[in-house]
Amino acid sequence: MAKLEQFIRFDVAGEGTYGIVYKAKDKITGKLVALKQIKLEKFANRGESEGIPSTALREICLLKGLRHSNIIELLDVICKPPSLYLVFEYLEIDLKKYTQKSRKDQLQLYHMLLDFWCLP
Repeated sequence: MAKLEQFIRFDVAGEGTYGIVYKAKDKITGKLVALKQIKLEKFANRGESEGIPSTALREICLLKGLRHSNIIELLDVICKPPSLYLVFEYLEIDLKKYTQKSRKDQLQLYHMLLDFWCLP
């Protein structure tokens, strides 16, 4: 099991409802990883009982059991109160950005084809 000190944090890669994702480097392997920080006290104020939020447990259980080239790999889980850290393989682009980029590319291609076909 890894320790948080094993990673050098760089920039914030993303932020969401449940946490902040940092781009980081594993000091031992030299590989880039994504560190998802989930602040545990945030959930205590929302009526959840003490401990790890059910959403985080669900995510951990699902990703620990899945191995597929199209699914991000959960490498480790580090509990360092008041936060829980999920260590993922690092990907340059997430699914949301990919679909937005793909949609934009498709629209550009569509407009280029329209311009080509509709020339006087």
